[in-house]
Amino acid sequence: MSVPGGGESTATTDLSSSPSNPPEGRGSIPGIMLPPSSSSTQQYVLRSGRYVGRGGEVKVKRKCVEVACQPSVVFLLATVCMTALASVLLYYALNGHYWEMLNYDVDKVNEIVANNSTYLSVKWLFNDRVPVITYESGYTTPDPPKYLLPLHSGVWISCIDLEEKDFKDLQQLGYQKANKCVDHLDPYKDIPKSTEARASWQHRMQNLAIACAMVCLILLGSAIVVGLFGVCRPQISAVLVTGVIYVLSATFALFTLTIVHFKHKNRNDCEPLDVWTRLIPDLASSNEFRSARRITHGGSLYLGWAGAIVCVLASIMWILLSKMMRYNPITFST
Repeated sequence: MSVPGGGESTATTDLSSSPSNPPEGRGSIPGIMLPPSSSSTQQYVLRSGRYVGRGGEVKVKRKCVEVACQPSVVFLLATVCMTALASVLLYYALNGHYWEMLNYDVDKVNEIVANNSTYLSVKWLFNDRVPVITYESGYTTPDPPKYLLPLHSGVWISCIDLEEKDFKDLQQLGYQKANKCVDHLDPYKDIPKSTEARASWQHRMQNLAIACAMVCLILLGSAIVVGLFGVCRPQISAVLVTGVIYVLSATFALFTLTIVHFKHKNRNDCEPLDVWTRLIPDLASSNEFRSARRITHGGSLYLGWAGAIVCVLASIMWILLSKMMRYNPITFST
C-alpha cells in the first residue's frame, strides 16, 4: 500500500490474527506492527505518516522517494533554489564595481585632435584604452600631458579601470597620481574636499544608495537564518516571516537601483561624477574632450535588477510555502 505524505486516509484492518504477523489480504496494512485489540476489526486514520486509531498509534515506514515527492517538500526545494539565486545575484550586484563606466570614443578623440592639430597631439596606450593628450604651448617648458583614464564605479567605490600591472606601467610613464581607487564611504581621505553644490547633491545621493545597499545585505543575512529555522523545526510563522524579509530586501535593492539610475539620468551624459574628477583631476580640465566621453551602465547594475525581480518571486514562494505547510506539514522522517 502506498502512503501519501501529509494527507489523511482510513484503513480497516483485521486484527483477529497474530499482531506480529498481520494478514496481507484486502484491508490490511502490510509491513507494519499493529497494536493488539479486543475487537476483530480496527479502523486506522493516516495522519502525518502515522496510523492512529482506538487501538493505538502505528508508525508507517516510508520510502525516501515517498518523502521527497510530498507536494510541500517539492515546493520547498523550488523555493530554496529561487532564494539561493536571488541572494547570489543581489550579493554580487551590491558588491560589484561596475554599475557605471567611463570610457573614451577612439574615433571622436582622434577627430578632436585632428581639428586642433596645431596645439594638440594624442598617444594611445594599453590597446587604445588610455589617450595621453599633449599640449603644444610654444614655450620652452611644455605643458604636462593629460591622462584621460577609463573608470568604473560601484555603490561603494570608484576605480581606474586598469589592471594593477598596467597602472604601475602608467606611473613609470609619467602619471603622478598614486590613488587607483576612491572609497565612497570616505571620499576625502586622500583627496581634497569639493565645495560645489553639484558635488554635495551627488554625495547625498551616493550616501542614500550606500545606506539602502547595507540594509538590503543585512536583511538577506537575516532571511537565511530565519528561513533555516522555519524549515528545520518546522515553524509556519518563521517561514512567513522569511517571505516578508525577502520582500523588504527587494524593496531596498530597488531603492538602491533607482537612486543610481536617476543619479545617472539627472546629470549630463558626458558629465563625470565628482569623485571621478577628484580621483583624476585631468577630467575637470579637459572639457574639449567632453563629447568623446562615454558613460554607460555596467554589468553589476543589470545583475541588481535581475536579483531584485528574483527576490520578489522568492518572497512570494516563501509566503505560499507557509500556507501549504498549514495543510501539508513537511515531514522528513522515513
